[in-house]
Amino acid sequence: MREMIYLFSEVCENTVKVLTNRMRTRLFHRIQQQEDRDLCLYRVSAWLSMGDDGSERWSIRDRIDPAFKQEDLLVGKRADEARRLAKTIVMGQNLA
Repeated sequence: MREMIYLFSEVCENTVKVLTNRMRTRLFHRIQQQEDRDLCLYRVSAWLSMGDDGSERWSIRDRIDPAFKQEDLLVGKRADEARRLAKTIVMGQNLA
Protein backbone atom coordinates (compact mmCIF):
# COMPACT_ATOMS: atom_id res chain seq x y z
CA MET A 1 0.00 0.00 0.00
CA ARG A 2 2.86 2.40 0.79
CA GLU A 3 4.28 1.81 -2.65
CA MET A 4 0.94 2.67 -4.23
CA ILE A 5 0.74 5.90 -2.24
CA TYR A 6 4.27 6.78 -3.29
CA LEU A 7 3.47 6.05 -6.94
CA PHE A 8 0.27 8.14 -6.79
CA SER A 9 2.33 10.97 -5.34
CA GLU A 10 4.80 10.65 -8.21
CA VAL A 11 1.94 10.70 -10.73
CA CYS A 12 0.61 13.94 -9.23
CA GLU A 13 4.05 15.57 -9.19
CA ASN A 14 4.78 14.60 -12.80
CA THR A 15 1.41 15.47 -14.33
CA VAL A 16 -0.99 17.76 -12.51
CA LYS A 17 1.55 19.67 -10.47
CA VAL A 18 3.88 20.48 -13.37
CA LEU A 19 3.56 24.26 -13.15
CA THR A 20 5.37 27.27 -14.48
CA ASN A 21 6.76 29.80 -12.00
CA ARG A 22 4.06 32.24 -13.07
CA MET A 23 1.32 29.69 -12.36
CA ARG A 24 2.86 28.86 -8.97
CA THR A 25 2.77 32.54 -8.06
CA ARG A 26 -0.85 32.91 -9.14
CA LEU A 27 -1.90 29.83 -7.18
CA PHE A 28 0.05 30.99 -4.15
CA HIS A 29 -1.91 34.26 -4.15
CA ARG A 30 -5.22 32.38 -4.49
CA ILE A 31 -4.27 30.14 -1.57
CA GLN A 32 -3.40 33.14 0.59
CA GLN A 33 -6.81 34.67 -0.15
CA GLN A 34 -8.56 31.51 1.07
CA GLU A 35 -6.79 31.17 4.41
CA ASP A 36 -10.05 30.48 6.22
CA ARG A 37 -10.63 27.10 4.58
CA ASP A 38 -8.68 23.92 3.92
CA LEU A 39 -7.41 23.70 0.40
CA CYS A 40 -6.32 20.71 -1.63
CA LEU A 41 -5.51 21.69 -5.21
CA TYR A 42 -5.72 18.16 -6.56
CA ARG A 43 -6.62 14.83 -5.02
CA VAL A 44 -6.54 11.43 -6.70
CA SER A 45 -7.72 8.27 -4.99
CA ALA A 46 -8.28 4.60 -5.72
CA TRP A 47 -11.47 2.92 -4.56
CA LEU A 48 -11.89 -0.81 -4.24
CA SER A 49 -15.32 -2.40 -4.33
CA MET A 50 -16.57 -5.91 -4.80
CA GLY A 51 -18.63 -7.04 -7.74
CA ASP A 52 -21.68 -9.31 -7.47
CA ASP A 53 -19.44 -12.25 -8.34
CA GLY A 54 -16.91 -11.37 -5.62
CA SER A 55 -14.39 -9.88 -8.00
CA GLU A 56 -12.41 -6.75 -7.15
CA ARG A 57 -13.39 -3.58 -8.95
CA TRP A 58 -11.07 -0.62 -8.79
CA SER A 59 -12.09 2.90 -9.68
CA ILE A 60 -9.99 6.03 -9.81
CA ARG A 61 -11.52 9.26 -8.58
CA ASP A 62 -10.07 12.71 -8.47
CA ARG A 63 -10.99 16.25 -7.56
CA ILE A 64 -9.54 19.50 -8.83
CA ASP A 65 -10.10 22.58 -6.70
CA PRO A 66 -12.18 25.19 -8.60
CA ALA A 67 -9.52 27.85 -7.96
CA PHE A 68 -6.94 25.60 -9.62
CA LYS A 69 -9.24 25.12 -12.63
CA GLN A 70 -9.77 28.87 -12.94
CA GLU A 71 -6.07 29.69 -12.83
CA ASP A 72 -4.78 26.82 -14.97
CA LEU A 73 -6.97 25.97 -17.93
CA LEU A 74 -4.85 22.93 -18.85
CA VAL A 75 -5.08 21.21 -15.46
CA GLY A 76 -8.05 19.13 -16.63
CA LYS A 77 -6.02 17.65 -19.46
CA ARG A 78 -3.14 16.83 -17.10
CA ALA A 79 -5.65 15.28 -14.67
CA ASP A 80 -6.85 12.97 -17.47
CA GLU A 81 -3.29 11.69 -17.77
CA ALA A 82 -2.98 11.38 -13.99
CA ARG A 83 -6.12 9.24 -13.83
CA ARG A 84 -4.83 7.04 -16.65
CA LEU A 85 -1.49 6.52 -14.89
CA ALA A 86 -3.18 5.91 -11.53
CA LYS A 87 -5.29 3.21 -13.14
CA THR A 88 -2.17 1.47 -14.46
CA ILE A 89 -0.66 1.62 -10.97
CA VAL A 90 -3.73 0.05 -9.39
CA MET A 91 -4.00 -2.66 -12.03
CA GLY A 92 -0.31 -3.49 -11.69
CA GLN A 93 -0.35 -3.84 -7.89
CA ASN A 94 -0.74 -7.17 -6.15
CA LEU A 95 -2.57 -6.08 -3.01
CA ALA A 96 -3.26 -9.51 -1.55
